[in-house]
Amino acid sequence: MGIQRNHVASEVHAERWALHGDATVAVHTRPLTREEQLWRAVWEIGPDVAVLDGVTALQVAGLQHFDEPAIHCSVVHTARVVWPSGVSAHKVIRRVPGETVPVGIPRTRPAVAALRAAHWAVSDR
Repeated sequence: MGIQRNHVASEVHAERWALHGDATVAVHTRPLTREEQLWRAVWEIGPDVAVLDGVTALQVAGLQHFDEPAIHCSVVHTARVVWPSGVSAHKVIRRVPGETVPVGIPRTRPAVAALRAAHWAVSDR
């Protein structure tokens, strides 16, 4: 986008922008919204390998009345990643064609997300 590291550094130093990890820069200083936190999770892990999954993917798809503060992301088990704070890490064996939604925040389709959410749940409830 034509913005150099030194420009970002000066905006952060002037407290007009804020860093939220190694790959996430907010062009504001307020706390991140839920949607911004979801994008941050994907960007910090790596947009080529990470997708929202489980309960988090279901919430993005429209699930209501189910609170889960953690952001669930999955990566293929061979990926070497650093998991940011606030993100529940899940490694999966493989991705199959059509498993992810092709628009918006990278995430699994609701059917896959529901199965994984049930598998990763800490209780039957």
